[in-house]
Amino acid sequence: MFKRVVHLSDPDELEEIGTGFASLADSPAFHHVAGSIDGTHIRIKPPAENWEDYFNRKLFHSLQLQVICDHKGLFLNVFAGFPGAVHDARVLRWSTIYVQQLYPPPGWCIIGDGGYPCLSVPICLMTPFREPVQNAVQARYNRKLSKARFVVERAIGMMKTRWCSIFFKALELKG
Repeated sequence: MFKRVVHLSDPDELEEIGTGFASLADSPAFHHVAGSIDGTHIRIKPPAENWEDYFNRKLFHSLQLQVICDHKGLFLNVFAGFPGAVHDARVLRWSTIYVQQLYPPPGWCIIGDGGYPCLSVPICLMTPFREPVQNAVQARYNRKLSKARFVVERAIGMMKTRWCSIFFKALELKG
């Protein structure tokens, strides 16, 4: 069932996705966005060994879950398993999307928050300008990017709400 629900978009779907992101951002500059990326923490009971690796910045033990979704909040890709103390950028660098350059296709990009690096290779990833921004153009870009990127945060929130019996209790890891 997983592969039927979570899969990368087909090339013929990219135009619709790009139009959707341009609409979310209220800017045609986002017409070549193929997805939005973000990470979340899955609460766990830490293993006895290396338990400190799982203690995240939110002050609980977790595993990292990285997701990419389209303009409708449908999951295109998920990558899980890194300890909670690992930074989003490091999780990205180990993900199949990055390592195998699976997505987005050439000429397209994904968007992410400031926890990710701005990249052109091996994948194209657009992120906000660091604060304080230098001018009004950068500030406007950051606002538009935030509006378009927020879909992934909503998708994660809906997933956690729908499956709250799984996501709001600490899962046990088997070594």
